Amino acid sequence: MSTKNQAVQIREIAKAAGVSSSTVSIVLNGRGDQLRIAKATQQRVRDIAEQMNYMPNITAKRLRSGVSDEAGYVIALFTNLEVLQMNTGAAPTSRMIARFVLAARERNIHAEFVLQPYYPGELSKLHSKLNGNMCSGAIITSASDDDMAFLTNNTFSMPIIVMNRNTNWKYMTVQINDYEAGMKCAEVFSQNGHSRAAVIGGRASSLATRLRTLGFQDGCRKYGMEIRPEWIVERGECETPESRTIEKLITPKDGPTALVVMNDRALMNLLDTCRRKGLNAPQDLEYIAYGTN
Repeated sequence: MSTKNQAVQIREIAKAAGVSSSTVSIVLNGRGDQLRIAKATQQRVRDIAEQMNYMPNITAKRLRSGVSDEAGYVIALFTNLEVLQMNTGAAPTSRMIARFVLAARERNIHAEFVLQPYYPGELSKLHSKLNGNMCSGAIITSASDDDMAFLTNNTFSMPIIVMNRNTNWKYMTVQINDYEAGMKCAEVFSQNGHSRAAVIGGRASSLATRLRTLGFQDGCRKYGMEIRPEWIVERGECETPESRTIEKLITPKDGPTALVVMNDRALMNLLDTCRRKGLNAPQDLEYIAYGTN
């Protein structure tokens, strides 16, 4: 869309909304709250813009900002800063971006992917990033319950895809059946003859972790495996070498012989503990690692 056509459309939106063109521009640039434009006015402008199929001129915007490239679409990837801060965290994020790029090229779509890290629970601090017109759309990963409440209670000017969360059809989603994955882990352990199992490295703020754990617990009950409450170990209790939680978990003779491990740090601590205690996997202890690598 040319800059001229875009300006015409902004005037049309302004006329339909009963506001000035500058007000429309402010709202569509995500600065409505900053400049104290009423919430109802902002929503009216966004609704009319959507009805009129308004598309921001990303290229013109980026040129005015001193950024020049040939990307037809600019997609912001909102990803978990906690994962990126892990030693192995950058690798899976790089692989995910690479898959997006390859998928776009296969379809002859010119797209650029921009990384936007955030801490889970703090997506609301990036409100303007989701309402501006520097990007064509956004993909959000690792959204917490607070982040989902923020997304549910707000409407944004760009299309958004939320990974692995239910949005009740407000946003497009891509989901993995984490509950079924947990059930499948229990089935595998049962088939391999285990009768006692545990979960380590989960995170209460992660819906995916909670669903996998719930599915695994239900699977253990279904297949007659014991899983005690103290054998479900939270992430912070088992990730550091100084923590003896894993050692206390796996060394007793009546302890679990099969573990679902939810992240890389917990897995590395588990393997280190096994080496120190002379335990072999899977002969002495079998695990299924469900992490970033």
